[in-house]
Formats: sequence, structure tokens, C-alpha cells
Amino acid sequence: MTRFQAALAACALALCACAPVTPVAPTPTLAPIRIVPQGTILFSAAGADGVFSLYTMNADGSGRKVLFSAGKDDVIGGRWSPDGKQIVAAIERDGASQLYVMGADGSNARRITQGRSAAQPAWSPDGQAIVFVGAEAGQKDLYYVRADGTALRRLTTRKGEHEQPAWAPDGTRIAFVSNEDSQFGNYQLYVLELDPTGTVSQKTLLRNERVNFQFPAWSRDGARLAYASDATGVFDLYVLTVATAKSVALTKGADPAAQPVWSPDDALLAYTVNLARGYTLHLITAEGIGAVPIDLKYDMNEFFPDWKR
Repeated sequence: MTRFQAALAACALALCACAPVTPVAPTPTLAPIRIVPQGTILFSAAGADGVFSLYTMNADGSGRKVLFSAGKDDVIGGRWSPDGKQIVAAIERDGASQLYVMGADGSNARRITQGRSAAQPAWSPDGQAIVFVGAEAGQKDLYYVRADGTALRRLTTRKGEHEQPAWAPDGTRIAFVSNEDSQFGNYQLYVLELDPTGTVSQKTLLRNERVNFQFPAWSRDGARLAYASDATGVFDLYVLTVATAKSVALTKGADPAAQPVWSPDDALLAYTVNLARGYTLHLITAEGIGAVPIDLKYDMNEFFPDWKR
């Protein structure tokens, strides 16, 4: 399997758990989104050569450009720092990936991880640290590292795969997915609670072993968590209201949806859709209205959006 194929396969993995209450699906519509998208979207894209680079574009689809390329090496999963002045991304070289921090314009890239393969980074709300997925001895776990590459420590220790961390805006929780105790191998949704003393405790956030969920993403206010689930047989987007533990479906269609990210004002979500022509980025409102492509590029496959003002 090539690196490109592996990235495509990752989008089809079942990596989450369904809410205990059956989600309510709105009637999908292709009506234009009335909210004018603001800000800049960062994403990874690959052309015919299958090599990923970092791109940016305005949230309305204009101004698309290459931000950072590593030649023949893949650059995947870029994330804006909370202040928008830096980016962390994984660069895959010789079959292993490491994390690099660079300027918001793609300049001055510096490596911050060593040894183990490192991927799927997520910034802490204060921009001082990064949580990521590290592979050691055949197991994926969550690790913490400061943005300067110091103070590395392992956060998850149980058997199984632990992936797709998302740091809550209040800094006290990290949502992630794991198959650690699933009898069917399906990924459940968990949260690590971080004590000011450094103590880490783990709790189940959503669980349903009959379905799969993936790619948790906190709203900017921390009240909601977007995710993808195949509860209906096709991956769709859902939003969980954390206080009530109730989920609502945003999409419901034949084209699988994944990798949601919230707009800076929590009014919209950008996400990846698997169309017949390939993978492309779409927008939808937080109420599930107006699922439309941002900018269809028929010669590219687009993944891992992130959004800043």
C-alpha cells in the first residue's frame, strides 16, 4: 500500500462510538449557504503523483495556493496554532512521520519529535504544547510534547490503538478514539481529563460497539463535539451536545463524510467528502443546512481541513 493509499484508507476506518440516543437526521439540502464563510482554511492535498503538500485557501474557496511542500515526502494533517501564527504538521519520510512546527507562511520548519513515528497533532489551547499519536512497539498511543520539542510524555497506557486527539478549548480535556476494549474492534470515543497537578484520567464519552465513529472536533466554545459515524451504514457527520449527551446528524447521504472542523465562529463546519471523483472539502452549517463543495479540484484529493480567522 502506498502512502497515498494509506491516507485514503485512514478516511474509511471506523474510529468512534455512537451516542446512546438515536441521532435525528435533518432533511439534507443543497441550497446555497447564506452565511458568508470567513477566514483561511489549511489542508493537505495530493495530485496525480500521490504526494501530499500543505495548501491554504480562503474559506469561500478563493486564493488557493501551496503553502509548504517537502518534495517527494508527504506533509499531512497541518494544524494552525491557536493564535494563528504557527503550524504543526507531520512529514512522512522513509515510511515514518515526524512532527514539524513552522511559521504560518510555511517558513522556518523545525522538527520537534524524534524516534517513534509521530502523526495527528493537535495544539493545546494556550499554544504551548501539542498532543499527537506516536507508534512504539506496534501500538499507537497519545503523547504530549511542548511546542519546542521538550517534556515528552506518554498519556495513554492501555492496550489497543489510541488515535485522533482533539484538545478541548478549556485545556482540561482531550477527546480521542480507541479500540482498547471493543469486542468487535470498533473504535469508541473517550476523553482524557487533565488535572492541574499533571494527573491524567480517562472516561468514556460515547460508546456503541455496533457502529464506528471517527475524527472528534470540539466547537470553539467547547459545548459541542463534531464527529463522523457509520451508524446508518455510511459515514455521516454528527454533533454531540456535551452537556446533554445527545447527538444530531448533520449529513445523510451516499457520499461518506469525515474530518470535520469548526469555523472560528462555530457557525459552519468544513469536512472531507469521498465523492466518485475523489476526496474534496465541503462546507455545511452547524444546523446541517447547505452541504456544498468549497472549491472542486478534479485533479486533486483534499484532506484534513483546519480553519482560522
